[in-house]
Amino acid sequence: RSDASAAVLMLRTLWDMNKEMDGILPEWCFHNSAISQSDDLQEHYRQWLNEEQHTHVFSYCKHPFLLDAEAKRRLLSFDAKVQMESAMQELVAQTWRQGLPV
Repeated sequence: RSDASAAVLMLRTLWDMNKEMDGILPEWCFHNSAISQSDDLQEHYRQWLNEEQHTHVFSYCKHPFLLDAEAKRRLLSFDAKVQMESAMQELVAQTWRQGLPV
């Protein structure tokens, strides 16, 4: 494991303990601006989406308490784009299979 994943797992333990104690610390205390502003966040999201195929791949998205509201908004927007592209590809494939012009 990388140092980052070990640190995140420790934060996860603290997050869980905080929840059990009715949130002594506010949620924003666990947000990490470096992770939230990372250019790699979309790639972490892709890894998280494909988690079934790669169960031991580390992704920050498995730990949403690290992300601030803006990072979550960007990921929701990215997810909507991915879903639209997937739906479009499926529609094109279905149209092609039916022999209709694309």
